[in-house]
This record gives sequence, C-alpha cells and structure tokens, in this order.
Amino acid sequence: MALAAAIAGLSILIIGDSHLSQPDYLMSSLHDGLQRQGAKVHSIGVCGVQPYDWTVSKAASCGSAERIGNKPAVVSPAPAPGPRPWRNSSRPSTPTSC
Repeated sequence: MALAAAIAGLSILIIGDSHLSQPDYLMSSLHDGLQRQGAKVHSIGVCGVQPYDWTVSKAASCGSAERIGNKPAVVSPAPAPGPRPWRNSSRPSTPTSC
C-alpha cells in the first residue's frame, strides 16, 4: 500500500527492448500495473536495439510498440522505426501529462 501511495500522481516513462515491444508482455502488465497504482505512464519498446541506439537513428529489426496512458499500444511490425534520438528529438524536453 505504501508503494502505491508513492507512485500515485507520478509521470513515468518506460523505455526498453523486446520485452516492451510486444503488447501482450511487459507493455501490458507493467504499464497497467503502474497505472492501477495511480501513475501516468508512457511506454516505448523497440526490439533488437542496444542502449546506444537510443542516441542515434536506427531501424528496429524485429518491431516496436508505443503506449500512452489508457490508449492501446500502437505496434509496428519489423522492420519498424527505431528509437528516435532524444538529443535531436522533436519531443518536448519536459514531461507532459500522459
């Protein structure tokens, strides 16, 4: 119960590789579990990439998925767009609500 209180109201960005690129695995269970505890969650999973790949543009070799809040995951089969470089991203530099 104390953990749920600590998570409530937080905005959480989850990024990962193959475990998050499939909507029936962590993209669902981890994302949903954090939301049930009151967090605002944005999950991005790209299969077949290394940590460095999040700093450069690279296609995902085996698919990707992205899920924002309560919306269903948007899945891109392979070959899929890879991670967008965060340092050159058009995404806001500050978190937005999910």
